[in-house]
Amino acid sequence: KRHPTVKDNAIIGSGAAVLGPITIGEGARVGANSVVTKDIPASVTAVGIPAQVIMPRNKSKAREFQPYGTPADGCPDPVLQTIESLRGQVSTLMERVEELETQLEDPGQAASLNRDSKTG
Repeated sequence: KRHPTVKDNAIIGSGAAVLGPITIGEGARVGANSVVTKDIPASVTAVGIPAQVIMPRNKSKAREFQPYGTPADGCPDPVLQTIESLRGQVSTLMERVEELETQLEDPGQAASLNRDSKTG
């Protein structure tokens, strides 16, 4: 055998090098830019050059893998918050424009509007 074997649910970080006939165990994690020179057991995290096991995986605290750049549940999206804020401001401004247009249609209201704008 000359090539690495990667078992189910194993994660190999970006830029990591797995050299030779190495086995990455089921559920193991290899850190980014690590260099793996010997077998990595199941359910552990290994990092460094050469890669060393830094912590066994506690199944009770394990959470689902969340790839970088994907939305996280319960975390507010700042772009969506900005859009919602802008929509609210546009709605308020549209109501104000309609109110002013209605006042301009009534000549008595237009005169008071002009006085208000000059004093304000």
